[in-house]
Amino acid sequence: MGIFTRAKVAGAVADAKKALEEGRRIFVARYWDEVVAFQGTGAIAGAADFIEQCEELGWRLEQASYSWVPEKKRGVQVLVFRRRS
Repeated sequence: MGIFTRAKVAGAVADAKKALEEGRRIFVARYWDEVVAFQGTGAIAGAADFIEQCEELGWRLEQASYSWVPEKKRGVQVLVFRRRS
């Protein structure tokens, strides 16, 4: 994982930790991918690391969606996590 991706994952995980500290039961994250042209299929750099780390904190991935954003020439995931009971 590259330095930019590592920093992006660390920032997103920090947001997940903050949501836990605030007592949130749901955490919604936006996660941008780093491709410059729509690739169709393949891994989204850092996304699995982000999800795994959130689940290690006590979140459970509830829903995920992905959209290609032509204006930004990259895709975005919206990830909905619920606190594990």
